[in-house]
Amino acid sequence: MPNPLRTLRFQRLPHPAMRQPCIIPINIAPTKQGYVQLKRRDDEGRGKTENLHRIVYRSRKGPIPPGWEVDHICNRRACCNAEHLRCLQRLDHLRVTNRQRNAGRLEEARCYWEAHRHSRHVTGAEMGERFGASQTTGNRWIRIWKAEGCDSL
Repeated sequence: MPNPLRTLRFQRLPHPAMRQPCIIPINIAPTKQGYVQLKRRDDEGRGKTENLHRIVYRSRKGPIPPGWEVDHICNRRACCNAEHLRCLQRLDHLRVTNRQRNAGRLEEARCYWEAHRHSRHVTGAEMGERFGASQTTGNRWIRIWKAEGCDSL
């Protein structure tokens, strides 16, 4: 339970892909990772910090099974709208969030490769270094793009 002396205030932010707006606490600063945390006492009186979205999920949708994580469908980590939260197995959650997080980087890398591939040889090592990935990932990107027919343009 949040500290009863602190009343949470919220802002509703429209989201282009969601029917309902994101609900963001405005009087608690998010962590460096973007989550909103509350400090509370457990049943034994010990202090405990917990992410607000997990508290909201449990109160509106039920317990979080062991090995599962709460995912923000809206991609806003501070959002605590229960309609924007879902439970995923840990590996599925990592796969979904990594795909979303890396989509912009992947598009930038592809644009760079398409702009430079005919003027000089672009390597996987260069792609990895330039876009914060490993050489193996850079090589994989190039193989995928070549297989999609981008190399014949």
